[in-house]
Amino acid sequence: MAQAGTQDLTERFIQFYRNYYREEIGQLAQRYPNEQRSLYVSYDDLFQFDRDLAEDFLNKPEQMREYAEEALRLYDLPADVSLGRAHVRIEDLPESVDIRGIRVHDDHIGKLVSVQGIVRKATDVRPKVTEAAFECQRCGTMTYIPQSDGGFQEPHECQGCERQGPFRVNFDQSEFVDSQKLRIQESPEGLRGGETPQSLDVDIVDDITGEVSPGDHVTCVGILHIEQVEQGNEKSAIFDLYMDGVSIAIEDEEFEDMDITEADKRDIIELSERDDIYEAMVGSIAPAIYGYEEEKLAMILQLFSGVTKHLPDGSRIRGDLHMLLIGDPGTGKCQKYDTKVTLADGTERAIGDIVESNLEDPIEVDDGVYEPVDIGVQTVTESGAVETGTATKVWKREAPDRMYRISMASGRDIEVTPSHPLFKQLNRGLSPQRADKLREGDLIAVPGNINPDWDDSLDVSFQQVEAYNANSFTPPTRVDPTLARLLGYIIAEGHTYLSGSSAATEITNVDEEILTDVENCFRELGVRWSRLEKWDHETAEIVRCSSLEFVRFLRELEPAILKNSADQLVPDCVKRASPENKKGFLQAYVDSEGTVSPKEREITVSSMSKELLTGVQTLLLVFGIQSHLRKRHNDSYRLRISGRDFVKYIDKIGFVTDRKATASEAFDEVPENTNTDVIPGLSDDLRRIREALALSQFDTGLPRPTYQHYERGDRNPSRSSLRAVVDTFETRLHWLREKREELLDGDWQAVETLRKELNISQKMLSAGMDVSQTAISYYERNGVAPDGGQTAAATDVVLDRLDEALSVSQDVSELDRLCANEVHWDRIESIESVDPDYEWVYDLEVADTHTYLGNGVVSHNSQMISYVENIAPRSVYTSGKGSSAAGLTAAAVRDDFGDGQQWSLEAGALVLADKGIAAVDELDKMDCVTGDTLVSLADGRVERIDELAREAAEGGEVEDLSNGRRVRDVDLDVWSMDEDGNLVERSVSAVHEYDAPSELTRVTTETGESLTATADHPFFVLDDGERVEREAAALDDGDWVYVPREIPTKAADGGAIAARGGDGPAVEPGKAVDDEGLDGDGVDAAMASVLGYLSGDGNVFYDRDEGVYGVRFTNADEELLDDFERAARAAFDAEPVRPPSEQRDDGVETVRVTGKGHADAVLDAGMNLGRYDEKCFPTPVSAGSRAAKAAFVRALADSEGHVDESAGNVRIASASRDLLDGARNLLLGFGVSSQLQHRERDGGRDVYYLAVTDADSLAAFRRYVGFTATRKAEALDCVVDAAGGGRTILDVVPEVDDVLARCRDSLRLHQSECGVNAVTYHDFESGSANVSLHRAHQVLAAFEERIEAAAEDRSRLDGEPTWETLSELRQRYHVSQSELAEGTALSQQRISREWGDRDEVRQTVSERLREILNDVAETDLGDLREFVRGDVKWRQVESVETVPPESTEHRGEVLRQRLADVIEGPVETAEERARDLLDRGPVGETRAELSAALDAYGISQADVAAGLDVSQATVSRWLSGAVETDRLDDVREAVAEEVDAVEAELRSTLTRIDDGERPRVYDLTVEGTHNFVANGLVVHNSSDRSAMHEGLEQQKISVSKAGINATLKARCSLLGAANPKYGRFDQYEPIGEQIDLEPALISRFDLIFTVTDSPDPEHDSRLAKHIIKTNYAGELNTQREELASSEFTSEQVAEVTEEVAPEIDAELLRKYIAHAKRSCFPTMTEEAKELIEEFYVDLRSKGADEDAPVPVTARKLEAMVRLSEASARVRLSDTVEREDADRATDIVESCLKDIGVDPETGQFDADVVETGTSKSQRDRIKNIKGLIADIEEEYQEGAPVEEVLDRAGEIGMDPAKAEGEIEKLRTKGEVYEPKQGHLRTT
Repeated sequence: MAQAGTQDLTERFIQFYRNYYREEIGQLAQRYPNEQRSLYVSYDDLFQFDRDLAEDFLNKPEQMREYAEEALRLYDLPADVSLGRAHVRIEDLPESVDIRGIRVHDDHIGKLVSVQGIVRKATDVRPKVTEAAFECQRCGTMTYIPQSDGGFQEPHECQGCERQGPFRVNFDQSEFVDSQKLRIQESPEGLRGGETPQSLDVDIVDDITGEVSPGDHVTCVGILHIEQVEQGNEKSAIFDLYMDGVSIAIEDEEFEDMDITEADKRDIIELSERDDIYEAMVGSIAPAIYGYEEEKLAMILQLFSGVTKHLPDGSRIRGDLHMLLIGDPGTGKCQKYDTKVTLADGTERAIGDIVESNLEDPIEVDDGVYEPVDIGVQTVTESGAVETGTATKVWKREAPDRMYRISMASGRDIEVTPSHPLFKQLNRGLSPQRADKLREGDLIAVPGNINPDWDDSLDVSFQQVEAYNANSFTPPTRVDPTLARLLGYIIAEGHTYLSGSSAATEITNVDEEILTDVENCFRELGVRWSRLEKWDHETAEIVRCSSLEFVRFLRELEPAILKNSADQLVPDCVKRASPENKKGFLQAYVDSEGTVSPKEREITVSSMSKELLTGVQTLLLVFGIQSHLRKRHNDSYRLRISGRDFVKYIDKIGFVTDRKATASEAFDEVPENTNTDVIPGLSDDLRRIREALALSQFDTGLPRPTYQHYERGDRNPSRSSLRAVVDTFETRLHWLREKREELLDGDWQAVETLRKELNISQKMLSAGMDVSQTAISYYERNGVAPDGGQTAAATDVVLDRLDEALSVSQDVSELDRLCANEVHWDRIESIESVDPDYEWVYDLEVADTHTYLGNGVVSHNSQMISYVENIAPRSVYTSGKGSSAAGLTAAAVRDDFGDGQQWSLEAGALVLADKGIAAVDELDKMDCVTGDTLVSLADGRVERIDELAREAAEGGEVEDLSNGRRVRDVDLDVWSMDEDGNLVERSVSAVHEYDAPSELTRVTTETGESLTATADHPFFVLDDGERVEREAAALDDGDWVYVPREIPTKAADGGAIAARGGDGPAVEPGKAVDDEGLDGDGVDAAMASVLGYLSGDGNVFYDRDEGVYGVRFTNADEELLDDFERAARAAFDAEPVRPPSEQRDDGVETVRVTGKGHADAVLDAGMNLGRYDEKCFPTPVSAGSRAAKAAFVRALADSEGHVDESAGNVRIASASRDLLDGARNLLLGFGVSSQLQHRERDGGRDVYYLAVTDADSLAAFRRYVGFTATRKAEALDCVVDAAGGGRTILDVVPEVDDVLARCRDSLRLHQSECGVNAVTYHDFESGSANVSLHRAHQVLAAFEERIEAAAEDRSRLDGEPTWETLSELRQRYHVSQSELAEGTALSQQRISREWGDRDEVRQTVSERLREILNDVAETDLGDLREFVRGDVKWRQVESVETVPPESTEHRGEVLRQRLADVIEGPVETAEERARDLLDRGPVGETRAELSAALDAYGISQADVAAGLDVSQATVSRWLSGAVETDRLDDVREAVAEEVDAVEAELRSTLTRIDDGERPRVYDLTVEGTHNFVANGLVVHNSSDRSAMHEGLEQQKISVSKAGINATLKARCSLLGAANPKYGRFDQYEPIGEQIDLEPALISRFDLIFTVTDSPDPEHDSRLAKHIIKTNYAGELNTQREELASSEFTSEQVAEVTEEVAPEIDAELLRKYIAHAKRSCFPTMTEEAKELIEEFYVDLRSKGADEDAPVPVTARKLEAMVRLSEASARVRLSDTVEREDADRATDIVESCLKDIGVDPETGQFDADVVETGTSKSQRDRIKNIKGLIADIEEEYQEGAPVEEVLDRAGEIGMDPAKAEGEIEKLRTKGEVYEPKQGHLRTT
């Protein structure tokens, strides 16, 4: 319509209100403004009133809304009622726009639209200024400036004095409105399976804020806007999309987005009436999952779920079912027979051949077979590395009705089942995508190179020619470059024929260089040849080799060589050959068949054989060269190598002929094509990182027009382009880190520089400084610096922006990884659905990575639960391995969502799946640390965790796993933190060792503690005064992690004493330590001192070639040289020497102790042969006495330490972090805290400093360690005497401001009375500063004194206290007269008036003061005491970074020296010679063989003679044959024993070397506390899924953090998958001991299935019939297609095929489930109730006997009700019938038989699942504990273990069982050993 005038539009809206909303406006007028501030208008009502007006509202919403709200203000209302700021909110738009469907060209921008989705994220509600009142600080005039979303606007000048400020915002006069930001994500039910949901950010204000929470399904009406992204003065071509929310409504309807038509409903109802509906659904749900019918039926019922019941009292009973699968069966993703799989050796083999040749004893499944195997294949890891993996199963299955043929731009193609996943890129990682979800143009992962286990060996046999003049050929035993080149020539330009005894190989070419090289090859292979002219060609010549033997050799090597050119291929021996030999083949082949293009930078090779060129493609990958294959018009194929790959070919392979080499060099100046190797999906990342770093598009290392394409996403960057960008980003990050250090110095110039660099506006800076923008401009223009306080405030503003920039460091590292990884991307050119003409398809199951290379494409193994995601109408799929407990539930997170850094609430998987199903894989996760982690043991040792794993494996029970091993039955105790924050001794029940993942997370604190762990390894964090767990990757800079305050020393009675116990130093510095004895496996103090000196200024020299061995210490301090000599005499019983030749003019001298024995002693004590940064901490020192530990640290500090009197600290320097980490752990044992500092040095080694800074630690260091050097000892005295407790910044008690305030308030203290300066204390309580431990002790002491004083003062109130006493107490406890009157009959005025006169007043005041003092005396200081005096403290996280795994072996060189000691000879070849010896085989029989064995193994005849009890001479005569003997067999046996001993030592050492070369990760299982002390941190050892308990049982998630308190809905079913600890499920062990989930979480699952494969006659019979029927259908179809004379008609074929086709289409099944859950709410019939009740009561009755276990709990009763309701829903029935109850009880009974039976008794026992401990186990524990208690009363030192085991029979327990139960009691802390071999109960 033509636009009416403003008045006309306003009148139209007024008339609309009168006709439709009279009552609603009346209600609004009554409730405005406190209860209601908006009028909600239905769009349908407006449309009915005036269609044009309604359409104008859609097209011009902002303008029309102004008219509508003006009309509301003008509406006829009483005079005293005004709706001046009321809103008009439109709702119920007729259509919603899909979030992913919002497009500029669809005219959505600026229009009123409606979107539906789920709230993923929400900020808290915060005030937003709409009109700011600015008060001039010169004249006081108020200026009002309206504010918009475009930024905070300030006045240019004062309206009063007309000056430019300064101004102050007057908050009382300003107008504010509530604001909130939401992120709305597409609902899962609206997506195709596997699609990634998209989201839209929505800004809402005023009365609609705070109404929705994450997880709510909403419809939001709002105005769509686009906002141009700006970076400084530069405007980007990219715009952000957002919505201004007008109205938002929570949708309660389930699956509202499911479009179910009337036709669908008819199909659904028809299906529901089928008698076999359950069988049809089981057969249709994920047909690629074979077998497991019962599990699939349970999944069907879980999808339908039971009915949620709402009771009259408001309580709720969940209807959703939770199900857990233990184990993960293979799924049906398969490929065509001829798909080429790249094997471990680099060869390619058809997947069908691999599978068929390995099916020796196949195991049948529903439509095929599988068999376990062990086959090496090439696989791709999560990080994109191509490496060798292991296929553990092969699968053969019937081909489906259709397959997908996918062709790529490179010429690769692959034919797969629709469900077969290939890899796309998502979030900078590999993401599997089903074939039927891929689209043309998608980029698919392919290997960038391959690096198999090369093998050049040949074993070719053929029939020899007997003729005397035969052209004989001796076959080589290995491929070499000569043979490789000749094969290349033959396959390219050759012709080989064999006819009877006539045979020849001919190579034809025109290039003399090639012909000459062919002749040289024949010559080197030892066969005759001749050269001939080619009669039909002027220039071509032929090199012919007429050798029947050579041709037979070629036939055996590769039969295709004798075939036509179309049948040629790359021989397997070349595919598995080493790169050097592949290079020879490629040179010859490409030189012969290829051309270097004269116009373009490319090489092309043509052939009639596609398979040959595909093989060449694979060979090129070894060199990282990509190529493209195309079919030509004449049915030939052409391979192209271009762009950067052309350069790689020239550099890495090259040409045989000078002609082609010269041609390739001609194009050095031709620009290369960089778009042949691109990395997709990075546009958002590039923009986000660039903006965070404040870089313009001109500053990215690339031309701006080029870079713009990458950010827009219309082009993908090449690897080289991305490298240039990443280099720029890294340079920027480095510069910013340097500037951050300058900024912290408080320099205003640095503030100015960074403000401009980071595009911080003057407005933003002035707001942070609380000055005007004009002031900032003045400072910068005139070079004036503000005062210190304002500079500090400015620094904070810049630091916030700078830290935001630095926060992208991890993202840049991820981009760097993408540049370097081995995955490339190939574009899909076509996807074709084809009908297979074959019966079978094939698959491999690859351990760990689940990937292999098929036809050069990365293929994936999928899992069972991922199919549920595609079938469920509403579902969320995630992995427990990649989610924290909060990530599965919900979390308060702090990020840039909203306006700057702020807290927001984010929903996890369970919340996002509300009213649907959450599929969570890998609920059990592997949490590990690297092998160099130092663990603090209870016996005082500090040992590397990899060494602990090796020690445990020697004596424990080793369980080999697919990716590592687990060791149980270990004898190991560690220090662990209990619930109260105390360090206690706990036993380790298992040690774990796994292959390291592709990425690890390194967490470093500000004081230098560092731990490298898997990303999901939990740390303990202090958060808002509470101890929480947070995974390594989820830690943030600034988080407070737990560290031990000190490491206790184990007491004789099994307890612990404080590290600072004792009255004097461990050993007085400078005194002799000769008499110090060994302590266990440790070293004595003398050796410890030697080790300390060597770790500092010494080293071990070990020169085997020169025969020189020993140790040396170099220093200029005579006291230290003397002390080293003294310690060396005691340690070695040898006299040290000072060679005059090593005395320098500056006073530096060297002390040496020579001798191999002395060097070996030091190495045995833990030293290695490294120098500088390769030195390591000798862990045996930690097993020594306190004197030994002190001696080591003292010697290290004497030689490398420094006392800085000006700074007041002690610092020890070293290039080895490992060394200082170990010393730091030793110092903790003396109560000495320290920090590790790192300094990078350009052009030199980095240096680490171990610094002791706080007063208490310095005093402890002097007392227990000290210095030998007098000058350092005196300097230490000065530092200790001058140190004050307030100077430390290390040991603080963070986040206790609330605790302090509560305690002080209860104690009635002023801030000046809290033991410290009032201003200082104020900072602690306000939270502006953390209280130091020293100050915290003072505060706590003051608080405790107050309590004691209050108790004493109470006694002064006994009897009749004087008025003076009352006045004194009133003033002391700050009691006002009004407080005295409170609760009494007296008024404040009367107390004041009659004070000092009336006894009645005195008595009342006395009683009131007594009440107040009682409250003071009873103040609870428990929380504060735990913080201040507990065994732990806190350190702040400085950095969290992702790092690649590395070998942590630190004694490799020592181990190789050990090998050389055993077998003698040079150390360089010791490892190779040792391996050769182990391959020798058994000792021979003859004298010569026995002598040779002794020589080879370095065994002396004297060693053999000792075993035979004869002389060496006798053995020598026996072996030489000089004397005959009948004891030769004895000699042989003695030699064999000696050889076995040597081999055992060699094998052990080589295993250690091999293990050290492979990165591993480790963990300890510490029962009860689940944590241990490692690298000075308290580290959790298992993931606690307790955050999920509330979600599973109550179906809600509570979050309380950072001021956010929310309860989110999680009304979903959980389908989880976990893996058995031991690789497979053991029916004879309780479930709680088989999966890494706590029993409390396991018990929340209604159904638990163990996915196993065991023979069952009935099932196997059905399986056989199904397979036969499926085969028969295939036979009929094949015959019908292949034979024109087939007797079967198409109708017959269709009839048989229909019997084996899926019953229900997957999309219809989704709609069926949605319809059932939306409209079907069945109720129980009496028959169903009775059956379930009868089943439950009957099962419970089996536990009626007094000693019987409880078979089942009410949880299972509820599960049966839910299952029966779900069963009724499957039929769309309104009632639950008996058959439904039967089905439910059958499933529950089956589950109970699987996991609810006590393996020992065979009885049902609910506690097996509910608590993880069966009744029989509990009885054993109770009985054995009682027996120990009885016996310990008979013995003063406790119950002897042997006595307990001997008397175990009294309680019906065999000794082995009793020993196991005792160990469990020790692990749980219920018994301890006061003395070794004796027990006491706790």
